[in-house]
Amino acid sequence: MTINLYLYDLRPTPEGFERVYDYEEFVAFILKNGLSEFTVHSQNPAGKENIETLLNNLKKFQS
Repeated sequence: MTINLYLYDLRPTPEGFERVYDYEEFVAFILKNGLSEFTVHSQNPAGKENIETLLNNLKKFQS
């Protein structure tokens, strides 16, 4: 099952996405639902890389 998760505090949530508004909600969602595969979309290349690194480390920790 694929869950599309949208983390943003201002823009409207795209159709078909679950929404979290901040880091704390994001972490709670991942801890509750797990993390299998992910794709990060960001207009900030450094931010995208940081998020991907964080999520890859979390996947290693959960394994």
